[in-house]
Amino acid sequence: MLINAHGGKLVNRVKDVDPSGLISIDISADLANDVENIADGIFSPLEGFLNQQDFESVISKGRLANGMAWTMPTVLDVDDDTGKKMKEAGDVLLKNPDGTGIAILHVEDVYSYDKQATMNGVYGTDDESHPGVVKTNSMKDFL
Repeated sequence: MLINAHGGKLVNRVKDVDPSGLISIDISADLANDVENIADGIFSPLEGFLNQQDFESVISKGRLANGMAWTMPTVLDVDDDTGKKMKEAGDVLLKNPDGTGIAILHVEDVYSYDKQATMNGVYGTDDESHPGVVKTNSMKDFL
């Protein structure tokens, strides 16, 4: 007998979708890995990157907005211009570092966030010797 997925439901977000006509965003290998983990259900119960309500709850409580334990913000960081284009488009093709389309993101919201609160909430520090702090400081300003 298999154990239940976190949250009680195994998420499967793998679909064949025609990406023609969509704007595209190049993402890092780390983000491509997150996309694959979401699609394959490894990050169940997540069905996508965190929306603002879930993000703020993870930062402040270590839980999703529905109360499910989740301690690491799983997000796609973008600059202001890209965020505006994404919100306007609604659906965006995500491409891995070799330029291959790997997913279509259905954009719920694009929001700014407080890096200081994120570092302190997730890592308990803003010390630059912590690799999570370095990563957070290198992130773009919108999620």
